[in-house]
Amino acid sequence: MDIWQRTVWLLGVMWRYRYSIVLPMLILPVLGLIIGLKMPKNYATHTSMLIQETAKMNPFLEDFSVSPLLEERIGALNTLLHSRHILTAVALELQLISEQTPAPEKDRAIGQLSSKLKMRIVSKDVYRLEYKDSSPHNMEQVLNIVSRYFIDELLTPERSSISGSASFLSTEIEKNLTELNIAEQKLAHFKNRYPNELPEHRTAHIARLEQLKHDYAEKSALLAGEKKRLGSLAEQLSSTNPIISGIEDKIIQTKGDLSAKRARYTEEHSAVKQLVFQLERLETERQKILETTDNIDNLKNLWVMASNYVAADSGELTLLMTQLQALQKNQGDVAHLEEQTQHLKKSLAQLEAKLQDMGSREQELTTLIRDIDIKRALHNDLQKRHEMAKITGSLSAFESQDRVKIIDKPYTPTQPTNPPAFLFVIAGIFGGLTLGIGLAIIGEATDSTIRRGDQVLALTQLSIAANIPPLNHSSMRSAP
Repeated sequence: MDIWQRTVWLLGVMWRYRYSIVLPMLILPVLGLIIGLKMPKNYATHTSMLIQETAKMNPFLEDFSVSPLLEERIGALNTLLHSRHILTAVALELQLISEQTPAPEKDRAIGQLSSKLKMRIVSKDVYRLEYKDSSPHNMEQVLNIVSRYFIDELLTPERSSISGSASFLSTEIEKNLTELNIAEQKLAHFKNRYPNELPEHRTAHIARLEQLKHDYAEKSALLAGEKKRLGSLAEQLSSTNPIISGIEDKIIQTKGDLSAKRARYTEEHSAVKQLVFQLERLETERQKILETTDNIDNLKNLWVMASNYVAADSGELTLLMTQLQALQKNQGDVAHLEEQTQHLKKSLAQLEAKLQDMGSREQELTTLIRDIDIKRALHNDLQKRHEMAKITGSLSAFESQDRVKIIDKPYTPTQPTNPPAFLFVIAGIFGGLTLGIGLAIIGEATDSTIRRGDQVLALTQLSIAANIPPLNHSSMRSAP
């Protein structure tokens, strides 16, 4: 079919289904008008609030502010708005329920109140609370109470965080201060116990050790010299001892007498035996005196021996006395040097042992000092944070009035939010037209009546031999 035929066919369809198209267009607008007039009225009110962080805008107070983290708490804020503890407090204040209200009625009242509330995020810092109801009565009061509880709960985490932080820091400061005092007492006890083994004395100890070694070497050299001198004096004393000289003279005289007696008598003669016995006694006595002189330990015995064997020559006695005095002085010097050497040796051993122990003492001292430094640094940091927490709390209390700005206060709506009745009428017209056209399309699609030649050709697959013109039914009825 060409365009003309299609247009004619379409107009024919519309004419045949004119009632199906027109009747919905007449009925549905009337129904829309009735619905628009009879629909329950809905009223809506809202309040907008700006939640700002004034301290963040001030570079001098930025370090003391605490962010409420609203962007991360969007879902939590929506849940907070519909939470039971907020809605229960609101319902109690509005006297929708009481403490004696049964639980099912409380749940129903809280559920109705929750379904009428909604929160919207207008921008980063602007939030909007909406409240819908079928009556404008008390809507402003309800939204005022809800917004008050919502703002209070919104800022509660910040307040509790500040107060909790201050309390926690105060407890930690007391605990850390106790540990710091204990560590300082340990350090003081260590210094009192090992006052001479501290690292600052190490250089002095090393210098003293070198000095002691030098003194010990010097005194040892002096002691060796004095001992050698003592041996020389003892040797001189033994060679010039007048007592030994007297005994040796007697030995010589006895040997002379013995030789004379042996020339006259035999060995068995009593005179010979007596001289032999006397000679042996003198030699034994001389050897005893020599041994006593070589190992002189007791000058008193030597003085006694000198007094028992005084020779006739007083010069020898004077020489003996001089040698004994020199020997006595040398023995005193040797004893003094030995005492000094022993003292130096003992001091060296003690100082070397002390220096060997200073490594472990220094390590222990380093551990104590490091522990104190850590605890002192932690204490100072906690003190600083505690002061900052107190300043932050004071700042939060100071700017609490400016933290939340109400942009739009709740109000009592005067007009319902329902669409006007003429919109329902227009919707009915378009809906009726759509319904009528749909019915016409369905009717034409299900109609099997043959109305055109192309339908005959499609069904019979035969060519048309002749067309019968439209018959005039009135003329046919009047024909004889």
